[in-house]
Amino acid sequence: MALSPKKPCLRCRKNLTTLTYCATCMPIIEARKKKENKEYEKKRGSSRERGYDSAWQKASKAWLSKRKVCHYCGKPSECIDHIIAHKGDKKLFWDKKNWRPSCIKCNSSKCAREEGGFGNARRI
Repeated sequence: MALSPKKPCLRCRKNLTTLTYCATCMPIIEARKKKENKEYEKKRGSSRERGYDSAWQKASKAWLSKRKVCHYCGKPSECIDHIIAHKGDKKLFWDKKNWRPSCIKCNSSKCAREEGGFGNARRI
């Protein structure tokens, strides 16, 4: 197996590495990402604050009991996908026409793809 050629670190541009960042810069990058994640989680609020409370648990469980298959892949459904991201809009959040049965894997990948997760550009 051939090794990747070494290239300059994206942060310091001095040290050569086969990765994105050199061993000196990696802890700095990881600390920055950890701080950004904490700040994001503070702004985002808890799941209860975003509307996923006991009323949601009861309603989603009842709705999913009649829809057993993921809309995307056909595996058993585990959660409800909001077709249009509600972004705090309670009317859209509770609109059952905006609900779609989904498995967790498909829901997570759809959200990341459309709402900008994992470095993807936001599409909405």
